Amino acid sequence: MNMAANISEFKGVTGVPVLLAEARRSKGYSLDDMAETSGLTVSEIVALESGKDQDRQHIRRMGSALGLPLAALGI
Repeated sequence: MNMAANISEFKGVTGVPVLLAEARRSKGYSLDDMAETSGLTVSEIVALESGKDQDRQHIRRMGSALGLPLAALGI
């Protein structure tokens, strides 16, 4: 699946938030699954995926849980 070709459910959101959201969905993780896997709360994950949270530690934790390279996340 080409993650970049999918449209984010959050209008106007691009870049890392879209990458995180699409990677989560492509792995079949619900928000609850992602929270359990990453140690983040569901609210933190929603904030990351919507672009409202840009905390590098949160991005790193979610990216790591998804197996994404840190370079792809700009870290």
